[in-house]
Amino acid sequence: MNRFELHTKVEKEKIKTKFGVVSIRNIKFDSTDIQKILPDIIFEDNNLKFMFQKDAFLGRDKVLVLKRFLPNKDVEDITKFIIESINSNKTFYSFLAEGMLGLVFRDIYGYDLSVGIIDITETLTGTHTGSDACMFDKKENVLVLGEAKFYESLNNGMKSVISDFLTKNIFNKLDSFKRKIEQNDDSWKIVVKNLKVDTYDFVSLSDFMQQKIFFAGFVLHSNEVEMEDYLKSNFYDDFSVNVDDLKNNIKKCIESDNLASEYEIFLFHLPIRDKKTLIKEIMKRASLIIDQLRGDG
Repeated sequence: MNRFELHTKVEKEKIKTKFGVVSIRNIKFDSTDIQKILPDIIFEDNNLKFMFQKDAFLGRDKVLVLKRFLPNKDVEDITKFIIESINSNKTFYSFLAEGMLGLVFRDIYGYDLSVGIIDITETLTGTHTGSDACMFDKKENVLVLGEAKFYESLNNGMKSVISDFLTKNIFNKLDSFKRKIEQNDDSWKIVVKNLKVDTYDFVSLSDFMQQKIFFAGFVLHSNEVEMEDYLKSNFYDDFSVNVDDLKNNIKKCIESDNLASEYEIFLFHLPIRDKKTLIKEIMKRASLIIDQLRGDG
């Protein structure tokens, strides 16, 4: 059953950007209630399989996936560890948002993944420069490049996503996105249709970007305002984002002035009560499931 839904959406046609706040089906639109149910959703077997792109999910494979949610060293005081990790790295545990980005878009729009989102070989403090998620819609022949953040502040998280898209050198993200799409038969068929090329053609990054692409930003964040504020049509006016700026940044990054494609930007977010306590609950649940699996063995 799909758990995530779009609670409200604000469309800004002039800049081809959509904003929205996500909620959970049959759960009150309240940050405390949302946070309480999230561990149940994250650790549903089907959702873990989707996030990690695992067909089989038994024994050691499942333990390895669950250990991705835990520190790779013994920690005496988990609360202290979490606080110190966040203080030294405000994006700490953003891989959780990366995984949820795929789940949210799957539930709301029916999009599929072309690659796994979460890498079980990375540590909690590891970072990468590639795309956080590659998704596609076979019906609409649309590709989606996802960028996700887990911040205590929505404002900081949203501005970080926007900066990644509009001002930073995103060559690595675009190149990673292209390579991952090429490795999946279903997503590559979309490229073939969009660009009208042969299945075996070599497509340059510049040519690859000549198609309709959605740039999706998702922020999981601690709640700092009244939940009703997210429903106001002017709430997102302070976030400066424009598809033209995105195109200009891509042109600069791929060193090409030839960019006649149609891009759109989606910026969505999910408020939870508190980042620190959610991470602690996620770690606690992962440890509990691992203990249960070992007990069954």
